[in-house]
Amino acid sequence: MTYVGKKPADIIATAVDTTTGTFSGDLTVDTNTLYVDSANNRVGVGTVSPTRQLQVSNASNAIVSVLNGSKEGVLNATTNNINIGSASNDYLTLSTNGTERIRIDTSGRVGIGTGDTAIGDRMLRIHHSSSQKGIILVENNASMSLSGVANFGGQIDASSLKFVGDSNTERMRIDSSGNLLVGTTDTNPTTGTSEGIVLGVGGIMLASNTSDAAIALNRTTTDGDIAVFKKNGTAVGSIGADDGDLYIGTGVTGLQFFNAGNRIIPFNTDTGNLSDNTTDLGDPTFRFKDLYLSGGAYLGGTGSANFLDDYEEGNHQATITPTGGGTASLPSTADNMAYTKVGRLVTVTGDIRTNGVSSPSGNSRISLPFVIADLLDLGERGGGVMAVWNGSSFTQQIYTFSGGNSYFDVLILPTATLEFRFNLSYFTSA
Repeated sequence: MTYVGKKPADIIATAVDTTTGTFSGDLTVDTNTLYVDSANNRVGVGTVSPTRQLQVSNASNAIVSVLNGSKEGVLNATTNNINIGSASNDYLTLSTNGTERIRIDTSGRVGIGTGDTAIGDRMLRIHHSSSQKGIILVENNASMSLSGVANFGGQIDASSLKFVGDSNTERMRIDSSGNLLVGTTDTNPTTGTSEGIVLGVGGIMLASNTSDAAIALNRTTTDGDIAVFKKNGTAVGSIGADDGDLYIGTGVTGLQFFNAGNRIIPFNTDTGNLSDNTTDLGDPTFRFKDLYLSGGAYLGGTGSANFLDDYEEGNHQATITPTGGGTASLPSTADNMAYTKVGRLVTVTGDIRTNGVSSPSGNSRISLPFVIADLLDLGERGGGVMAVWNGSSFTQQIYTFSGGNSYFDVLILPTATLEFRFNLSYFTSA
């Protein structure tokens, strides 16, 4: 073969120092299979204009392979993305300072801070060596953050996002409707015996607890509203605290539950003060039904004279006794008197008849349902109307009340045909 100029061997011999093995100048192999840019200390594979110290170029898929036996790691750039990974059936790790920080196993599960990715059906495991430190931090430029701690995980299925803790135990979920469920999988735990909290779509809050209060509200330092209830943005009522006691109401109409005094008192929720003589119980059109009291009621004032401690209605089965001896009897069809007792005042109404006597003498003594009060003024002991049928006509009869007794005397001798009609009132000491 005939050469014009220097032979290739002479060119190589000129560029390569045969003593040190050093090559000087640029190197091109097969156009762009390998190119060495000696001026910029760059190497190009597939390119004659590398812009990095080592650059691999391919029009559709540039691949760098690192091979150790059957284990191969690759870095490749396609027309759509950049990939780094394992071409063999091996996990991929990322390390700093010689320590593994992230691992992706052959199933695609990711471990951060741990090489143990055996975490059931969860795809991400984040681990910190200290149980007291947060392991997730999400923040913006204002330094607002959300952090999680150890033993926390999330699961997403077809219907909900679940948050789980130790032993894969579910702690919280957001279901497909957007409801937040804490400690329960029931969207309405208040209808059964389960525990949990639900913040429901539409603004509903539900809470259920097996052995403790389902809701605890706390106001510190000052008295005032603890809970405010609104309709269309306007307050319609509140529950609060005043001097250690609870109040409930709306505006000027409220009640305070006074624990030390064991009583309920009218309260003005607008001013936060007790109120007097301003609140009615019931309405002329909308009334309460029955009132059950074991004590009395102060009517029209607060003095002892305003105290009504008793009201009673009933029937008294009367007896008649001759005051001087003998006996007298009443039939079961005509031996009852009706009575009404208001406070100490007793009113009795009756129509009783004798049907037999035995050696009677003296006056007719008729029993009463309550003891007569022993008052200083005899006129206060009673009064009313008494008429007696003697077999042929009615006559007005004199009768007497005597304090301390549970009877009154009619000044007429008992016979077998007497009829006593009366409406009487007296004061009792009972």
